[in-house]
Amino acid sequence: MQQIKPNGIHATSDSCSCSNTVERAIHQSGYLELRAVNCRQVGETLVLTGSVASHYLKQVASTTATEHKDQFHVVNRITVEA
Repeated sequence: MQQIKPNGIHATSDSCSCSNTVERAIHQSGYLELRAVNCRQVGETLVLTGSVASHYLKQVASTTATEHKDQFHVVNRITVEA
């Protein structure tokens, strides 16, 4: 089954499941601020977006994504707003 996301990217059910799994892991990392981070899959790439208050939290999100889905390339587009 294929869905068209609001940004025009076509995603299969499997890709939605993968990005949802990673996003859930980031949200459950123990850092409340990471609940504002989003994850979407584009082909073989997981794209992280959102904003956090420190580079440390940005790295936590990236590391968590990599640990859960190491077969994907992770692109971290999270912004740091201090």
